[in-house]
Amino acid sequence: MSHIKMLFQHTASTLDDGVLTLYGRTPDGSCALHTTLRPSLVCARHPKDVMDDAEWVNSKIASYTYVPGHNILKWGKRRFCILKFDSTRDYYSVRKVLRKERIPIFNNQVSLDSHWFIERDLRPCSVFEVTTNPCARTTTCDLEYNIATIQASDHIGIKPLVLSYDIECLVPEKGFPDAKKDPIITIGCYSSKESKCFCVHNTPGHNSYPTEKGMLNAFLTYVITLDPDIITGHNINRFDNVYLRDRCKKNNVRFIWSRRKFFQSTIKHITTHSNQKGTQEQYRLTIPGRVIVDSYELYRAQHNLKSYKLDNIAKQFGLGSKFDMPYHLIRTKFRNPAGRKEIAD
Repeated sequence: MSHIKMLFQHTASTLDDGVLTLYGRTPDGSCALHTTLRPSLVCARHPKDVMDDAEWVNSKIASYTYVPGHNILKWGKRRFCILKFDSTRDYYSVRKVLRKERIPIFNNQVSLDSHWFIERDLRPCSVFEVTTNPCARTTTCDLEYNIATIQASDHIGIKPLVLSYDIECLVPEKGFPDAKKDPIITIGCYSSKESKCFCVHNTPGHNSYPTEKGMLNAFLTYVITLDPDIITGHNINRFDNVYLRDRCKKNNVRFIWSRRKFFQSTIKHITTHSNQKGTQEQYRLTIPGRVIVDSYELYRAQHNLKSYKLDNIAKQFGLGSKFDMPYHLIRTKFRNPAGRKEIAD
């Protein structure tokens, strides 16, 4: 067994085989830690005591124990039954039956990965001391293990690697760019390690590619190689990530840039409505092992500003200003190397 310290940064649960993966960083690089979930349900009574036909349910339960406790809704000391399962599939199938039979369950309000942390008295996004066993590699992380033991650590933390990115499109003279027809011409990247700009056509001083397809492939490969813990940008959830996905589809480029090998990312479009905030649209990128941080969403949630454009936010908080090349100039500048360099710079 090897002994490592890691900063927990993100979790991904593969419900098909019940494997929970903790992604983070150690002093030796990025790390993925795997553990097989053994979920449990806390019930008021054992199903066999209240169901007429509990044979099928019993076959799915690996073991059970009784523990004393209090029901906070109906205060008073009583006995609870903890049902334990060998797989998440058994857990979900039994939970469905118990809900249908209206058998009270007391620990199904949170996700299974949250269960795992709660049961071990661990706080997510903390530093852990872990002993590990070897495992087959399923991610692109520098290190990958199965968890043998895990406990909280008083280590001050390991700094995560953050990548900020922004795309520029060949926009029409009037209107907003359309991913169906307007290509991405530059992708600017910045991290604590370096800054890079990926460009279409010869652009002095920058990584240049003859086609948009070549540039997109190079950028996605770069993200996998750099291996950031966090990807950030301004309005990237609603615009950059969605536009990048659509242009990858247009160019037959596989949208692969997560830490899970061969995983093609998807974007969920979620619409919610409340009396306080009205109708809201959200776009959520599925990218196992990496956290997406959108500065537009953060400032909109935490500050009441007249405008949430990046330039206005920078001025409002004394962070300088952002120069945006007017859309009508981009097409003209893109026609020659000097102009393309000006766009990239």
